[in-house]
Amino acid sequence: MKIENFVKRDFFVASPFAGVADLKKHLFKKNAVVIIEDEHFFGVLTPYDIIKKPYTLAIDCLSAKTELITENTLEYVLLTMKHENTEVLPVFKDEKFYGLIFKNDIVDHLNEQNSNLQTKVEQQTKILALQNSEFREKIQQQKVELENIIEERTKELIDLVETKDKFIHLIAH
Repeated sequence: MKIENFVKRDFFVASPFAGVADLKKHLFKKNAVVIIEDEHFFGVLTPYDIIKKPYTLAIDCLSAKTELITENTLEYVLLTMKHENTEVLPVFKDEKFYGLIFKNDIVDHLNEQNSNLQTKVEQQTKILALQNSEFREKIQQQKVELENIIEERTKELIDLVETKDKFIHLIAH
């Protein structure tokens, strides 16, 4: 699945020379601040970046993050986030900054899909259990019918053998 549906286009933008103290409140609300100046993308500032590099200016705190494209898959994005130990990555479209993708959005989507699939599996399991029960009943009925047929035929054969024995016994006298 491509990531374009998960890209957030609503984000806070700051100058590379903005003070980190001013950006902290935006980081707590959005979990990321995009650093852009004159349409030049510098990076994405996260709370982890500030902890890792506690400088005064936003540009000094930035850490390198893989730049994704909208054609990347969710699997690739999650592996990249795991490898880089980040919760957010920038996404580019036509070589221009397009938006941000957050790990939580992907995980929430996958959890929802998993929950939906689990519900479907449970429903199918119930249907199969009901069908299995119906088949067992039919098999049991057929077994009883076959046993009755065998019993009748056995009685008929016994009667025929007894009749034959009587007939042979009569002829022998």
